[in-house]
Amino acid sequence: MYENFQSPGPVSHVKKTRMRSLQFDLPDANLSELKRITGLIRQCASPDMIVLYGRYAGGTLASALGGYELLLLTAKNPPAATEGVMRFLCEYFPCQQRVERYLAVQSHAIGLVTDLLPRSYFFYKVYQEGVLLYDNGVCRFPRQVRFKPALVFKRAVSDAERCLGLGSGFLNEAHRQLDAQQLRLAAFGLFHGLRQFLMAVAWVHLGFLPGADNLTALFCCLRHRSAALNRELDIGVPENKRLLRRMDRLCNRQAYFGQRFEMGVSELAGYLDRLQSVRLVVSAECTDRITFYDRLRFD
Repeated sequence: MYENFQSPGPVSHVKKTRMRSLQFDLPDANLSELKRITGLIRQCASPDMIVLYGRYAGGTLASALGGYELLLLTAKNPPAATEGVMRFLCEYFPCQQRVERYLAVQSHAIGLVTDLLPRSYFFYKVYQEGVLLYDNGVCRFPRQVRFKPALVFKRAVSDAERCLGLGSGFLNEAHRQLDAQQLRLAAFGLFHGLRQFLMAVAWVHLGFLPGADNLTALFCCLRHRSAALNRELDIGVPENKRLLRRMDRLCNRQAYFGQRFEMGVSELAGYLDRLQSVRLVVSAECTDRITFYDRLRFD
């Protein structure tokens, strides 16, 4: 799929940096909101470090939706569940009360982040451009990072080809099983096809798989990185929200082997058509991102 890209030989970027503090020009309303959000997160999640990145940090790694983007880091305790943090914030500081409605939160162990810094463009840019909102002194970033764009490119190509190939294979099998009236097996193929497509977007944008419990949670993380994917599966559209929820119900054995199976031929056929469209969007997204990494190798 990506055989026409050239190889420039080994290239790496060495970056020495220290994260900035929140001392740059932001409107008072945004500064006040960020301080309140930081306080609420500390109540519900107890992170060791909170980093603001993207647009409101004055960085280039901006969300496709806009809004505040926060990375929560822990040194010893398990990372907080992102869904729980978002529910807490929605309850105690709902978006209707904020100047900035959109908010993206990721939560990880500092060890994972530092391990991925040389080969994850996402984490590397957070490291370069991030602004500290909170730091209790426990988490430590390395004093310098040798970023390897050639490795990022190579892994993106490999991961995209694998996930797109598997996802397409699952959809083809779902189509075959649907023709044979094997509805449970068709549903199995649809679930795993969509899962592989979302994984492809995660690999090419993040360089890792977020710890999401279901497809809806995974999409909610990825929609901030991919405008095209968000347009295709925007959960603000009832049909898309239903699609993701129905697919999420297919993630356990009971959905396939229980006595009652709720999906009919027409519903599964409609989902198959939708996921074929998702496949095209994801394929184009992966190609665009890999092209970006290819250029990055020569900078």
